[in-house]
Amino acid sequence: YQDDIAELNEIAKHRPRSTLVLGIAQENRQIRELQQENRELQAALEEHQSALELIMQKYREHTVKLIQSYPLEKVDSFPYLGSILDETGETDVDVKARMQKQGLPSYSFNSK
Repeated sequence: YQDDIAELNEIAKHRPRSTLVLGIAQENRQIRELQQENRELQAALEEHQSALELIMQKYREHTVKLIQSYPLEKVDSFPYLGSILDETGETDVDVKARMQKQGLPSYSFNSK
C-alpha cells in the first residue's frame, strides 16, 4: 500500500495540477452516472418484483378456483387401503408380517 501511495505521489509531482483536476472531475462524472444507473436498475427490479408478486397472487387465486370447481367424489372405502388395513384400523396381519420381516415398523390408523 505504501509503495502505491509513493508511486502515485511521484506521478502527481510530474503531472500538471489541471490534468489531475480534470481526471478527478471525469471520475466524479462517471461515479454519478453509475449511481444514476444503479437507481434506475433498483427501480426496475422493484417494479419487476411487484409484477411477479401480482402474477403469483393471481395464479394462486386461479388455482384455488380451479380446484374448487371440481367436486370431490365421496367414497365409502378405499380398495387398496382395505387390503392393507383391517376393520379396526390396524395393519393387516399379512402386511404386518412382511413389514416386520423387512425391519419396518407397522402403523395403526385407528382413531381411538
